[in-house]
Amino acid sequence: MSITINRKNKKVGNSPLATKVRMNNGRSKFIGTVSNKLQLVITLPNSQHLNQELTKLFQKYHKEALIYVVSPEEIPKNKYVVNSTDFVKLSKKFGLFIDNQKCAKSVFVIDKNRKIAYIEVLPTLNGTFDIHSLDTTLDKLIKQKIEPPKNTQYYQEITPWYLEHG
Repeated sequence: MSITINRKNKKVGNSPLATKVRMNNGRSKFIGTVSNKLQLVITLPNSQHLNQELTKLFQKYHKEALIYVVSPEEIPKNKYVVNSTDFVKLSKKFGLFIDNQKCAKSVFVIDKNRKIAYIEVLPTLNGTFDIHSLDTTLDKLIKQKIEPPKNTQYYQEITPWYLEHG
């Protein structure tokens, strides 16, 4: 089954709209802001789509990336990931909203300077991610050692929460 979504002109090199998302642990996080780590944002239509390949990727990159899994259903707890069922706002801002019970299956990698470095939005809910391309992109970004700008007012006022994850 093919899906139709509003893609909202998200392209590699663009900055995503910063989005405040309530996580399942009760805290709120800003996704898509300047950070001291890469941000790996994965949207899944349900918990069955969290597979072993993704879990291995989370384990490999959890020290270098803030990993967010957003889904309409609660995802099983994983010590490397912050989960959220607050998918409506994020999926609308990122152009992934299908309806009030579903979002598109996608991966976004946001670098430390708030630029989208990788996008994969699957055309069907049952499609599979290109894990090799995602892994290669994450590895390349980590080796670049890009530092976020620390002298900007935006960085200091909007994203102090990242310090808890340092």
